[in-house]
Amino acid sequence: MNRPVGKSKVSKLIPKKGVVYPFVRLPQEYEDLVGDTVVIYETEHEGKRAFLLVPSDDPTNPPKVEHTDSKINIDKRLSSIETDIKEIKKMLKVR
Repeated sequence: MNRPVGKSKVSKLIPKKGVVYPFVRLPQEYEDLVGDTVVIYETEHEGKRAFLLVPSDDPTNPPKVEHTDSKINIDKRLSSIETDIKEIKKMLKVR
């Protein structure tokens, strides 16, 4: 399910001199997440950089997430295609 839940401008959070974090606010309806730990995944959505936030009770053991449109899947597919091309070249004896 991909549905927009809000819009927020990325701000700066500066906890001390020389340290800057990007800061994004979620809509108030997600107040129940305050204090929770989330695992952040970088992925891709409609050809653009995207971030997936997954609440987790144990940040050392993040939940498994299926990235159907992600760069990770694309990398696996490209690797498989490259392997197939190498096999075909061997069969055709092409370098």
